[in-house]
Amino acid sequence: MQKNTDVEGIKIDKKSKSCQCRVNDLEQGAMPTEYLISNGFVNVSMGEARRDLCPETRISSSPKKALNANAGIGLSVISKMANARKVNNGIGLSGFFKFLLKNDKKLVNSYLKGLIFFKNSLNSRIFSVIPPKALFLEDSIIAFRDLTDIPLEIPLFVSIHLLSAYLLKLNVSIEFKNQVIKSDAWGIILATSGAAKSYTESRFENSMNIDNILNSGVVSAAAFVEELSKNNNSIWIKDEFAQLLKAMKNQPYMQELKEYLLKIYDNKTISRTTKKQGETIIENPAITILGLNVYESFLKNIDAEDLIDGFAQRFNYTIAKPDSDRPPLSVPIYDTGKIEKIIMRAWNKTPKPEENKIYYISKAAEKTFINSFLKLSGANDVPASFSRRILYKSLKYALIYHIILGKADKTKIDDTDIAWAVRLISIHIEDVKTMLREYSFSELEKKVARIEELKKEFAKIGRILKPRDIIRHLNSIKTVSEATAILNIVASD
Repeated sequence: MQKNTDVEGIKIDKKSKSCQCRVNDLEQGAMPTEYLISNGFVNVSMGEARRDLCPETRISSSPKKALNANAGIGLSVISKMANARKVNNGIGLSGFFKFLLKNDKKLVNSYLKGLIFFKNSLNSRIFSVIPPKALFLEDSIIAFRDLTDIPLEIPLFVSIHLLSAYLLKLNVSIEFKNQVIKSDAWGIILATSGAAKSYTESRFENSMNIDNILNSGVVSAAAFVEELSKNNNSIWIKDEFAQLLKAMKNQPYMQELKEYLLKIYDNKTISRTTKKQGETIIENPAITILGLNVYESFLKNIDAEDLIDGFAQRFNYTIAKPDSDRPPLSVPIYDTGKIEKIIMRAWNKTPKPEENKIYYISKAAEKTFINSFLKLSGANDVPASFSRRILYKSLKYALIYHIILGKADKTKIDDTDIAWAVRLISIHIEDVKTMLREYSFSELEKKVARIEELKKEFAKIGRILKPRDIIRHLNSIKTVSEATAILNIVASD
């Protein structure tokens, strides 16, 4: 079976045009074929240009493999006949029906359709949070998948944060329990050096015409307040974010900036008086923050104590690892023009909300949020205060999903929006747990873990990992004897 040749899904090999689900593709007895057909899971529409399932986006031949690929919220209990099982760091499907109203099949359908996008690789968790018919996300992520070797977490969360900034500029918000919730998302993307973080951000920024961008070069609290007073409700995109966090902890002239950011997080008035400018007052301040950093550098500069500090907990963390199917340097030239054209077209087709639009959380959405909160908060090893902050951000993500799903004209955030938001939040919980485990590793454990990864990577290309390969890939190992010793540990495991 050949892959389709066009990222927009127009050219599809005739032999593979109909990638229908067969009963033997699913666990025996788990989901009857007639149920799939009656609910539209055969030849599922994937947007205007993709009427049939493409080979590379079809369901895994083994749903169990797809569900075990760090995919977030699993799908096994959508049918009562499915066996309960756990999904890595996500919401297991056993008992997931408790999150839903009994008469609500729409959310179940969305989850099953989401399974269609799974690919049995690292990017399966990305496609598990892209709803069917969400053209802006779907087209953009597929463009990056097919035209670059950039880890897909980067375009996913860059697009989410820029959309957050777009809604901030329009002063769009949610009213919930006598609170006004803005769309201001705070996140940090952690990737390898050279992962094209800034390149990705520029593609979306240009294509979406985002212009409410805070000057990223501010180096003091005074300069930051001055810049914010001119450009409130904007996005602050900051590379080497760990250095900023470190400076706010250790440098007196930057500690004041931390106090201002804490006020901004709670949308509290900022007031600052200087001899040169007099009094500066910023009412109802809000910004979206997108921090970018090399993963290893972040762990080196920000320790575990810093990570669970009250300020650091206000950020969502995402680890963007190279995809084994799209390794670094596998794409010599990125087709920038085509990528921007695809994003722009999908963005222009997305219905936009009116200025000052207010949305509300429906009763069904509130119930889904509460049950998801209770389930996730009791199922992870992340500190309770950290979990609470992460989970509450699903309300902001729900607003973003509401817009992505083309429901800008509807004032009620529904349970489907919340459910997709919880899926997205599960990625942050999973990655925070990974970071906390990293901090607990000894240096030897880290080396062993990395060599185990290298061994698997070499096996995939039919090679046997040798000591000199280890030295070339790990700067921390300098001698053949050390490499041989650790390789022996891995081989005997």
